[in-house]
Amino acid sequence: MNLNAEQRLQLLEDRNAIQELEYRYAIAIDRDQLDMLNEVFDSNAHFIYQGFGDFSGLEKLKGLIQQNATFLDATQHMVMSTSITVRDDTAECYCYVQAQHIRRSLAPEFMLLMGGNYHDKLQRKDGRWLITERNMTTLWGMGNPAVLNMPDDSDFIHGLSAG
Repeated sequence: MNLNAEQRLQLLEDRNAIQELEYRYAIAIDRDQLDMLNEVFDSNAHFIYQGFGDFSGLEKLKGLIQQNATFLDATQHMVMSTSITVRDDTAECYCYVQAQHIRRSLAPEFMLLMGGNYHDKLQRKDGRWLITERNMTTLWGMGNPAVLNMPDDSDFIHGLSAG
């Protein structure tokens, strides 16, 4: 790819903005500040969340998060190893995620740690990037599936996904 200085700078700015969206998603969930998600996702975004469903609309995602927040005491989402491809006003981002879920009422087995990836499609709208599609794949899990109200024998939690 043969880019001039201005194009290289724009590419770096785009990649940085997209990476920031991934971080904002994690912060919004962990701090229970769901209005921040309006700055991350298109309102009509499509979600394919392994183990949680296939649905469209940011408000549906917020509802799912709020439903889990009623019984979870804490979460910590860590997003890392982002790979971003930008093509004009569209982009794709692939990144790894680990998410810790805490439900103290289930002590002594009150934790569930999950690892997987997000594969996002994005579009630049009115000068800012928004995620228009998110595909979440869980690759492994350890801990108590009941933390997220899942059956103990769930293939989803025990890392038997097709990846």
